[in-house]
Amino acid sequence: MENICIKILQILPKLEPNTLDSLMKCLEDIGIAAENDFRVCSGK
Repeated sequence: MENICIKILQILPKLEPNTLDSLMKCLEDIGIAAENDFRVCSGK
């Protein structure tokens, strides 16, 4: 996961603002989905 963050930080300055917004929304959705999956798997 850390490698992914490093790669994203490297390309961020090159992205258009609307692309950056889309990327952030996508990452937020992935984080929410992962958190929900964790809750289901852990029974919480």
